[in-house]
Amino acid sequence: MKKSLRARITKTATAALRRFMSTAKELARDPEKVSYLLREGYKVFNEHKHLLAAAKDEFQTLRRMLSAWRKGDYQKVPRNTIVLAVAAIVYVISPIDAIPDFLPVIGFTDDVTIILFVARSLKEDLRRYRDWEEGNR
Repeated sequence: MKKSLRARITKTATAALRRFMSTAKELARDPEKVSYLLREGYKVFNEHKHLLAAAKDEFQTLRRMLSAWRKGDYQKVPRNTIVLAVAAIVYVISPIDAIPDFLPVIGFTDDVTIILFVARSLKEDLRRYRDWEEGNR
């Protein structure tokens, strides 16, 4: 993908992600809603795994971290991290985002961009989570 197109997709997708943040703040307050998001995120990701493959590891780590937090197993995570991770999941399961998912192939480009952007933004928190996860196996 050309650099300028990638930059435009990133800019458009991150602007759309900001619109999901207030919804994510609300949803993150309710463990049942977070459970629902995790299930739906899993379904969407598996249905479109060939289109979302570039963000597979990051998406799975976000889901596992949210799941461990929701269950009360992993609490050493800042509230903003939870909200941003929830926003990324909401973005992925929403068919109406920066680039509508019904568009063949390109419809999931923004979803991959958001997952990678959020994972990069939460790099240290995700590293700490992975370390905790590894120590608790």
